[in-house]
Amino acid sequence: MEENKQAKRSYRRNKPVTKSKVYAIRLDIDLVDFVREQPNMSKFINELIRKEKENTQKYE
Repeated sequence: MEENKQAKRSYRRNKPVTKSKVYAIRLDIDLVDFVREQPNMSKFINELIRKEKENTQKYE
């Protein structure tokens, strides 16, 4: 029983904590190279989505 508790504790300790989720998106062919050239694709896409979100909230 001690081994089970220790194994569970170890798993929780090593589990990465993030505030994000993974999504798959489909890009048009003409955009693939441009997006791949970005140093951090996730950050680039997140910033674009945040800008669009701000723009749509201004008009509501």
